[in-house]
Amino acid sequence: MIESSLGFVIHSRPYRETSLIVYLFCEHEGRVSVVARGARSPKSPLKSILQPFRLLELGYRGRGALKTLTHAEPCGMPLKLAGTRLYSGFYLNELLYLLLRDGSPFPQLFATYRQLLSTLVDIPRVEVALRHFELSLLESLGSAISFVRTADSEQPIVPRVVTDITMSWVLSLVIHMRDLIPYFPESSC
Repeated sequence: MIESSLGFVIHSRPYRETSLIVYLFCEHEGRVSVVARGARSPKSPLKSILQPFRLLELGYRGRGALKTLTHAEPCGMPLKLAGTRLYSGFYLNELLYLLLRDGSPFPQLFATYRQLLSTLVDIPRVEVALRHFELSLLESLGSAISFVRTADSEQPIVPRVVTDITMSWVLSLVIHMRDLIPYFPESSC
């Protein structure tokens, strides 16, 4: 049975001589791993299509964890990201690649990712958009951060500014502890 979905390429790596293993973030299926046979051959049309930051209409089939890509068609033009915006896009892709499991749907996170990619081109402050996405990702994974009560004693939190350093610490913790074990230090600043 061939499944069809909208999705983005979030990561790829060579497989055998002419193929790629491509990790997709799809609207209804979440992360999907596919083999794109012949995608690395010089005359393959997939070579220019399977690029990050481009919405694709995808078809794939298979029963196991690694499916076979049957077709990929672009839905519009690729985004023109450069400099910090390009690195930010790769950062988003790496978060999705490292934290999502194959076959777990995240339709709201997909919508947030899609919207953020389209605004990355001309948004004035990339950092604010990245923090919003990071919080959405943590919430989708069931590890949302409460800014109202403490995790250990459920006491109200005295309002303070959450810095980029605090958020980076939380995300590095989540990435290194893929089981998402809840752990919060006594002092986060």
